[in-house]
Amino acid sequence: NEPSLLIADEPTTALDVTVQAQIIQLMKQLSRELGTAMMLITHNMALVASLCQRVVVMYAGRIVEEGPVEQIFNSPQHPYTWSLLRSVPRVDEARKDRLVSIRGLPPDLSHPPPGCKFHPRCPFVIDRCKADPEPGLTDVGVNQVARCWVLMRNVNEEGIAAAKASALSKEAAAKLKADVVEVEGHAGG
Repeated sequence: NEPSLLIADEPTTALDVTVQAQIIQLMKQLSRELGTAMMLITHNMALVASLCQRVVVMYAGRIVEEGPVEQIFNSPQHPYTWSLLRSVPRVDEARKDRLVSIRGLPPDLSHPPPGCKFHPRCPFVIDRCKADPEPGLTDVGVNQVARCWVLMRNVNEEGIAAAKASALSKEAAAKLKADVVEVEGHAGG
C-alpha cells in the first residue's frame, strides 16, 4: 500500500531550521525507499532546490514558467520567477546583488487587472502586458516553457540594471530598458 504520489502543501512552513532539515531528509528517504513521487506546494525555494527535479512556477493561479529546477534557477525566463529568485538567499554562490522583495501586492483576483496579472509588479512591463491577453506557454529552453510577452532572454543589460536599482521608480526603470524584444505571434492560452 505504498503511495505512488505524496502531495505536501507547505511541509516546512513555521518550523525551525533543525526540524525543517529533518522533514526534508525524511521526505527524501521515503521517496527513495518507496519509489514515491512528490508534489510540493511551497514558496520555499530552498526546499524546491533540495527536493525537486522539476518546478512549476505559478502566479495568480496560472502557470508562468515550468522546467528542470537547475535550469529555472540558473536561467529564469519569466520576470516573476526572476524576481522571486532574487528575493531568496543563496549559500551556493557569492551574492553580488542584495536581496530584494517583489514590489507591490498580489492582484485581487476578484477584480484582476487586464492583461498579464503580474504587470503591476513587473520591473519589465511594456504596454502589451497591460492590455493584451497573456500569451500561451512558449518554449524557452530544453524542457522549459514560460508565459510572457517580455522573456528575460530578451531584456537588455540596461533593463536588468534598472530593475535591480531599488532606488529607481517604475517610470525611470522603464526609460532605461530600451531594446526589449517582444515575443510575437502568440495568442492567449
